[in-house]
Amino acid sequence: MKIAISIKEKNQDAEIDPRFGRCQYFAIYDIESGHIEIVDNPGAKASSGAGIETAGFIANQGINAVITGNVGPNAYTTLDAGDVDIFAGMSGKASEAIEQYKSGKLNSVQAATVESHHGSSTAAVTPKQENVTRVAVTADSDAGLDAPVAHHFGRCPFYTIVSIKDGKIESAESLVNPFYNAHQPGQVPRFINEQNAHVMIAGGMGGRAVQFFEEFGIEAVTGAAGTVRQTIESYLSGQLTGTAPCSGGQEHGCS
Repeated sequence: MKIAISIKEKNQDAEIDPRFGRCQYFAIYDIESGHIEIVDNPGAKASSGAGIETAGFIANQGINAVITGNVGPNAYTTLDAGDVDIFAGMSGKASEAIEQYKSGKLNSVQAATVESHHGSSTAAVTPKQENVTRVAVTADSDAGLDAPVAHHFGRCPFYTIVSIKDGKIESAESLVNPFYNAHQPGQVPRFINEQNAHVMIAGGMGGRAVQFFEEFGIEAVTGAAGTVRQTIESYLSGQLTGTAPCSGGQEHGCS
């Protein structure tokens, strides 16, 4: 059982940083061993999307709970999808928060505590709009439309979300996959659904994942290759359609 506390300074008795996405450090406390590790937050210097990048980092560290001051909507969605409990509205020293957590005095939040995170340009997830199609594409980097398409659906490091209007690309954004290191069946489809996507395109995808997407009303497409831009162009021209379930299944991160 591990908890992460956003902190202002690189020491075990630092004050809690009210920012989640752009805090400089996290104190990671292992309840079983009592060990505390101080780590840098890779999302602190992100040009945009700090909340999502930081939340993805936390989820990939196997953290079970986060203690912080405030959490924005995108960070909340990513943490919630990763089954990470969120304890917000906290202040004081990290050591005091740990003791409060251990004694059961903290209550988790069930929604974002701010509309946009302090010090972050991250905005709320774009809602589904009429005449706008949101397409999620598996990606091997955060280069947006120029990112290479990742073959494996569940274990790709990033997703590029492309908004299409009147048959043309309107915008694109990169999201960290919070389940890059490990995921349970259904977690990634749920995460993609929470991004209000209409279509999911990947190189390969397991049959169970295809079924999950169908339940969410999301069109699943496989067989993508090249860059995200090339994949979108192939999809729009009708050259890329349908699915062929990956024979590798969960072993290859496709479920």
